[in-house]
Amino acid sequence: MLFENTSFYVTLLKQSFLDIMAFMLILVIILLTFTIGVATINSNYKAQVKYLNDKLRLGIEYKDLINPRFENNFFDALYSQWLLGLGEFEMLGSTDDAEDSY
Repeated sequence: MLFENTSFYVTLLKQSFLDIMAFMLILVIILLTFTIGVATINSNYKAQVKYLNDKLRLGIEYKDLINPRFENNFFDALYSQWLLGLGEFEMLGSTDDAEDSY
């Protein structure tokens, strides 16, 4: 065999990828579940703030719930959830202040 010395490592990698497929499927399902929820909330957020300011005169300042990076609500939500899953909490804003928290 040409690559007999490394065939064990190739087989090990192949088996490792097959073994983590169930975990990756669950991870993708959970990520998409939270992404759809955040995208739904973000899609109506601007209209809700406008309504509250116009009808009830509350004077709420509009801030994006998620940072627009791709100009697409779904992909912006997916990116923010991916970063949040990795431990990125800067996008949540200041949690010390009750006004700035969402």
